[in-house]
Amino acid sequence: MKKIRILSGAKGQGKSSRLKEVFADVPGAEGILTLRREGDLRDFCKLTSGESWSMQGAENYAGPWLEVGRFRFSAAAFDRASQYLLETAWHPDTKLLIVDEVGPLELRKEGFYNALKEVMENPAGPDLLLVVRSELVEEVKQFFGIPDAEVLGCDSLGTRIL
Repeated sequence: MKKIRILSGAKGQGKSSRLKEVFADVPGAEGILTLRREGDLRDFCKLTSGESWSMQGAENYAGPWLEVGRFRFSAAAFDRASQYLLETAWHPDTKLLIVDEVGPLELRKEGFYNALKEVMENPAGPDLLLVVRSELVEEVKQFFGIPDAEVLGCDSLGTRIL
C-alpha cells in the first residue's frame, strides 16, 4: 500500500534545504523542490538533477498567473513541474516522490493538484512525501482524504523513509 507522509514546519525553517540534503543522492527518491533564489523569487528544482527554473516564469512572461497572497507564480512553470512529477511517478525506479510544497494553490485545485490526485489515486505509484506548512497540515489531510498520513518534522527526516 502506498505510504503518504507529510514534512511539516514553519515558513523559512529549512524544509526544502533539508530535503535536498537528505535525498539528492538517494536512489529511488525524486521530486520537485521549491527553493528561494533571492528576495521573493522562487525556483522549482528537480531533486536529483538540480535542474531549475523560475516559478515566476521567464522575464517577459505575461501570464496566466497563479496567485497566493502577494505572490504571483507562472501557470506554465507549475505545468512544467507537474508534468515532471507525473513522468517521474510512473518511472519504475521511483520509490519516493517528493512534492514541495502543497498548500493554498492545491487547496483551490490549482498548482500541483491534478498531478497529486493522479498519483494518489493510482495504487501502483510511488510513496509520497508532501511538504506542508504547519498551519495547513490538517486541512491538507482532510482535503486530500489522507487522515492517517504520518507527519514528520525536519529533525526526524531521514532516508529510512524509503
